[in-house]
Amino acid sequence: RCVICRADVADVVLVPILEALQKLPTAPAPGAVPTGADGAAAGGGADSAAAGMPSAPPAQGLALLLTLLELTGDRGFCEAASRTTLADGSRVLGNSRAVQNVAVSSLLIALLLKVAHWNFATCRHAFFNRAVSGILANLAANGVERLHWYTAGRMIEVTTLLARNALKPLAGPPEPTELHRAGMVREFLRSLTRLLSGCLRAPLVAKNCTLVYALQRAYPSQLASLEDDPEIGPPLLHVRAVVDWFQAQCPPDDSGRGEESSVQLARLEAASGRLPAEIQEMVAGGGRFAYRERLGSTAFFAPEVWREARRLIPEHVCWSQPTGARAA
Repeated sequence: RCVICRADVADVVLVPILEALQKLPTAPAPGAVPTGADGAAAGGGADSAAAGMPSAPPAQGLALLLTLLELTGDRGFCEAASRTTLADGSRVLGNSRAVQNVAVSSLLIALLLKVAHWNFATCRHAFFNRAVSGILANLAANGVERLHWYTAGRMIEVTTLLARNALKPLAGPPEPTELHRAGMVREFLRSLTRLLSGCLRAPLVAKNCTLVYALQRAYPSQLASLEDDPEIGPPLLHVRAVVDWFQAQCPPDDSGRGEESSVQLARLEAASGRLPAEIQEMVAGGGRFAYRERLGSTAFFAPEVWREARRLIPEHVCWSQPTGARAA
């Protein structure tokens, strides 16, 4: 087995991938149907294409997500992404507002939330959603440090939105499209709640007090409503136990941001070493995720990515069979 190792993998390898993914919501997808000013498809019909949604996201987007899925399966990579800081991450995120002194891992999470939202709004592609969910689950298992304010806020906002959708009762017999979307929501919500819980486990919680403070100031009621769920509930129970403990030890000052937030962060960091062991034992376990082909997977994913890869490979590259291989 051969590997390529770089000490600067986070900024030299990961940042260009994120910059490419950032352009994904504006990239045309194969099979997209032109829509009118009101978003309705020109041709009409019941299937997803006729509803104005592309049949699949761009192949290069899937390829980049699978690359990230493989990279985030390594703990050393995740640690390097948390250690590497950019002075301004707005270029990576495509934001007009500056996001200063941000860890690359925070940029990765924020951008994954952005492209996942785009997928829900346009493609509703199950494999794309599963790839993003797998990356978040890998980050939850390997650990994320130094969460930026912007990313912590986005994590809570998206989790709340997903929880609200998961709690929404279906009116009458559900349509197949509704069941499809509900399954995607639960899969993504499950990984995102694991990530919230993972960021709050010791010793990482001491370096993610921005998330603790954000949850202290506005804990979503929808999360409490899902605590009895057998899949989503365990990490949410851990999150609430951590927040409740910090609330008792270091209640926040409601006077606002600025110096007050810095003082509160210092108090949270100082108290984090006293977090009781019984709270840490509530952390739900979760394995790492990687792409593995199975019967029928080529029809689902590989042809699109292979065509894109062949388009980008220089013409002088020749393919040869290993010795002893038989022609297909």
